[in-house]
Parts: sequence; C-alpha cells; structure tokens
Amino acid sequence: FPFRPPLKQEFETKIKFVYRHFPLSQIHKHAELAASAAEAAGRQNKFFEMHDKLFENQIAWANENDAMTIFVGYAKELNLNLDKFRQDVEDELAKTAVKEDYQSGLESGVKGTPTFFLNGTSIASPQGYEEFRQAILAVLGNNAAVPIEIIKPTITATPPATTSTPSSLPKADQPGAGTQPQNNQGVFDL
Repeated sequence: FPFRPPLKQEFETKIKFVYRHFPLSQIHKHAELAASAAEAAGRQNKFFEMHDKLFENQIAWANENDAMTIFVGYAKELNLNLDKFRQDVEDELAKTAVKEDYQSGLESGVKGTPTFFLNGTSIASPQGYEEFRQAILAVLGNNAAVPIEIIKPTITATPPATTSTPSSLPKADQPGAGTQPQNNQGVFDL
C-alpha cells in the first residue's frame, strides 16, 4: 500500500491505520507463512518493514519450496533477533491472529485485495494518492480524529476485513498499539 506513509505523515494525528491479514492460500502457497512472518516481525516492532519487504519481493519467494529461509534473510536485513523471529513465526498466537483476520474478512464480505473501508463501508480502491486523500478529507470535514483501518493483502494479494469487529487485535503502524473502535465509527479499512 504505497499511500500509507504519505497519508500517515499528512494525517498523523487524525487517522489511525489498522492492517488485517487476508492470506489467499488457494492462490499463494506461502500466504499464511508470510502473514505469520509479518506478525513475528511485528513482535520486534518491524511489522510494516517486514510486510513491505515481503510484498515487494513476492516473486522471489512465492514459488520457492523453502520460503522460510528467505523470510529469515529478510529478518536479518531488518536486524531482528533471528531466534525469536523463527520461534514467533511458528507461535500459535500469531497463526491464530492471521486466521481470525481472514475470518473477519470473510464475514465482512471481502472478495479481493486490496480492499478498503471508510467508516465501515467498502470503498472503491483509490487510483492515486490524491483520490485517497480526498476520501479521507471528506470524512474529516468536522476535523474529528478518525481511526483508519487498513485491510489489504497479506503480503500476497490478500483482502482486508470490514465492518465486523475482529476477535484479534488490529495491527497498527506500531503493532499492538492499535485499538478497535467500539462502534467502527471512523474506521478506514484500507
């Protein structure tokens, strides 16, 4: 999601980005493993760094037999504790978080990725930064702070969640820092 950094910078105090996994394992054989790798990196405060690396290099690992070795290489590039990373990738809590995000997407009617929601309503994927910016500004018309929920592919053309409240904590720009709005009001699912 190339618009995340500039949107975060421009609307830093007014929006909150939340990411949910939606691994399409029927299309991408390592989708769930990639999602778990991002979760594991998030435990070392490098969720989006790993996510971006996985997404940008998807061709390099998508059809490999041992994608985990490549993921460990990315973890090394990000200066992660490799033993902890390996352990966290296999952790059942990380796997459960990915599965719960996916289930939430299904329940919300997500059909493809990326999928974006603004205040709980699915919106057409913006064609550029300015289009996305205008959608945000329309919601922020009263200058109220709006949590923005990003639901997009899990490193592998995976769809986002929507209006239903997931049972797992949403991933924010600083994993673990996000909270789910009680009524989904002001939520951007990107």
